[in-house]
Formats: sequence, C-alpha cells, structure tokens
Amino acid sequence: MYLPATSNTAASSRWFRASRVPVLLFLALVVSLIAASTSVADSASGPGRYVALGDSFASGEGAYSYDAGTDTNANKCHRSAHAYARTLGDYASDPGALPRQTDFVACSGAITTNVVGDSDHRGTQWNEPLQIDRLGPDVKLVTISIGGNDVGFAPVLEKCVKNAAWDTACLDQDAEVTARIRDIGPRLTWVYQRIKRAAPNARVLVVGYPHLFPLGGHDGCNHLNRDDQNWMNDKTVQLDNVIRASAGAAGVEYVDMYGAVEGHEICGSSDPWVNDLMVHHASCSLQWLPCSPQSEPESFHPNRQGHQEFARRIDAQLEQRPAAGSGRSASGQPTPPVVYKVDGQPLGIHERSGPGTDYPVVGDLADHAAVRVSCQLRTGSAVGGSHIWDRLDDGTWVTDYFVDTPAVDDFTAGIPECR
Repeated sequence: MYLPATSNTAASSRWFRASRVPVLLFLALVVSLIAASTSVADSASGPGRYVALGDSFASGEGAYSYDAGTDTNANKCHRSAHAYARTLGDYASDPGALPRQTDFVACSGAITTNVVGDSDHRGTQWNEPLQIDRLGPDVKLVTISIGGNDVGFAPVLEKCVKNAAWDTACLDQDAEVTARIRDIGPRLTWVYQRIKRAAPNARVLVVGYPHLFPLGGHDGCNHLNRDDQNWMNDKTVQLDNVIRASAGAAGVEYVDMYGAVEGHEICGSSDPWVNDLMVHHASCSLQWLPCSPQSEPESFHPNRQGHQEFARRIDAQLEQRPAAGSGRSASGQPTPPVVYKVDGQPLGIHERSGPGTDYPVVGDLADHAAVRVSCQLRTGSAVGGSHIWDRLDDGTWVTDYFVDTPAVDDFTAGIPECR
C-alpha cells in the first residue's frame, strides 16, 4: 500500500498541544525527532519495502493524476496516483501484512534494459537510475509488468489503427511479432533471476497483460476489424504464455491478467476499463502541409477502474500460498536448498537462465564449487546423457550431469521437482 510521507511538523504540533510543561515539551520533541528518523517501513506493521517495477501497464499510463515531475518533456514516466501499485492492500483481508513503504519506479515505455541494464549496467530511462537499483535485502515484495515494449506492441498497434479496416497491415506483421514474442522468453527469465538476486528476501510477482478487445471482436472499433482485434488478443495470449513460462523457469510467481478487463474492453462496453484510441493533430508550421494525427500515449491502456481490478487480482494472489515453482514450500516458507558440489569440469560449468543448453549463459561455477539445489526438472535438453536440470537457490540452472547428486538421469530423493 502506498502511504505519503509522515509530516514531522504535524507530529510535533500534536506533541506540543499535549502539555505546556517545558520538560514534557522537550521529551516530546525528542520523541518526535526519533520518529522522524525512523523509516515508514520500520514503524509500520508490515516491515520492509514494496518496489513496483515495469512499464506503462505498471506505471499507470492512462489512469492520469501523474506524479509531479513524471509528465514533463524531460520525463514521461507517467506514474499515476491510481496505478495498481498505489492501491495494493485496498482489497486485502489483512492490508497491514503488506509492506507499508512503496518505491514506485515503473516507467511508461520501459523495456527490460531499463529495468536491469545491459552487460555494462547501462540502459537508464529519462535520466533515472535503473529500476533494479532500488532493490535490496530489505525488500519484501516486488511486482513487475514488462515485455510488451520489448516485442513492440505499441508500434504494432499504431500501425494497425493507421490503416483502413479492410487493410491487412495488422495481420501482415504476424511472423515478425510472433518471432519477437518467442525470442523474449530467455531474456525475461534472466530479468526475473536478476530481480531475485537483488531482492533475495522478496516475494516476486510477475504481472501479465490483459486482452484489450472483446473476445471475438466488435464491429466498428476504430480502424480495427474483427480479424485485427482477434489477432491482437491472440498475440497477448502468446506473450502472456511466454511470460508465465519465464516466471516459472525463474522460480517467481505469475499473476494472470488476461481477463482482467473482460466485459469492459475497448469497443462494445458502456463502462470501459481501457482507454479507447485518442488522437491529437500536430500543428503544422506550413499551412499547405497536411497534419498527421498522432495517438496519445494513454490510448489502449487501462484506466483507473482497470488498475483497481489489477490491484484486486494481485491482492488475491498475495493472500494465497506462493505458486508451485516459486521456491517456497506449501507452508509459504522457502524450500531449504540441498547442498551439493560441482564435479568433473576443470574449467567449470555454465550457469544458464533456464533449464537447457538453448538458454543464455549467465555465469560460471568453478570445479568443486558448492551449489544449493532448490529443485529439479526433466527436459528434452540432455548433457552427458542426463536430462535433469537443477535450479539453484539464486534462480540459475545447471545440468545435473556435473553435480554430484546420487541419481543418474533421474530425480534425487530429497530434492523437490520444479513445478
């Protein structure tokens, strides 16, 4: 839940009214100063911090009431007072259990590089620090919505609506968009693993995307015919499936948002929870040149009501036991990793972002290094005859072939199966 900073002046005035005795006034001022120096997280019933990461679907683009400094020519992060990060806990049975200090760093237009940076820790957006830099061991909850801009959903949709309803500009993009969605999977897994490493004590919730158009489509929806609308919904399904799989591979939780605005989509609803296409005509310096309409960034984004539904679903997820594969036991406590050693490779073995040799290498383990295995998974990717891959406690994966577990091409007793 988001809470504004405590006013020290108001706190002091309350103590001042309590007594006019100088000694008591002095003590009251001391207490006030101590309280002012204590963080909101330390003084609240829910300790730790909540950090909200991600793109426009997390920042609240389209819900308006943007924070000062995030709706200027120098910064278009568009962090809304009505974004789901700002209302978490409003729909929970025990709001006090959530961290009371919120670091809201999601930014409209963000891609994965703006969250975690590149290999040289570069990738800042609007001269702000990388989003991951706000994480730390005191963080208890992380939410993230990311991936839509990496696969180019915004320009794809813009190209669709700029053409006539009988045009095939939307469907003509299918092969390219499908390939980008497929290829983003390993990258997302790596991003989620980086987040886990940066916030080792946090529950990490990956938030999916909603379908924006009525299932089956609707006639007369801007320049989008039914085939275009169904295609956009299908691409959202595909991206959500990749996000879900990547979250599972990284051992974090996934929150399904695909049907979050169902019955309140663009077109066909008298109570939409998503903004329709909004355009403005750019001024032209020469009157004989045509002015091209430009879509407002709030177009095709959830409004305040949409974000309220997002918050409801996230609150519901937080009240459940962590999903299988999240690295936690049925009681909600972290599953104790089993310690083994890497053996048989003098040059060391690769740590990968997922369970297979097709996933990128994210690190290397020295020979005889101790590793803590959280769970195991059988895949079609075999190394040395073993199809078993071990997920380590930091979220990375190594082939079981080079880990001195007692089983060969089989699960080891005492190590849970990754779900």
